[in-house]
Amino acid sequence: MRGAIARHLTDLGGSAAEVESAELVVSELITNAVIHTGGRVWVTLDWSTARPVVTVRDLGAAFELSSSLPADPRATGGRGLFIAGAAAGHLELRRSDAGGSEVRATLAVTGPAERDQGSVVEGGDR
Repeated sequence: MRGAIARHLTDLGGSAAEVESAELVVSELITNAVIHTGGRVWVTLDWSTARPVVTVRDLGAAFELSSSLPADPRATGGRGLFIAGAAAGHLELRRSDAGGSEVRATLAVTGPAERDQGSVVEGGDR
């Protein structure tokens, strides 16, 4: 999925550095959802606004976005959402009343202003 999103962003004019950063964000969000939910994960990329937004949905338990790294520098986890937030610049968490969470990341990718970027890439079922 992250490769498909990277190709799509490249096709729409994202620079190599922007796409690499976006791919890191997508990878961290998907990995976090898969590791912590053990269930289905849905991914959507929407570039109908100035910056593309990737959304990762899952059916897992509620959690909080962390704005800091783990206190123990040797900890084997706890960095993914921090890294995604730092690379994206903006993360937003929404919880569903039916269960599960949705994390939306605004990606730091720009494309040619004259190009129609109103496109969507979707995937699911890890």
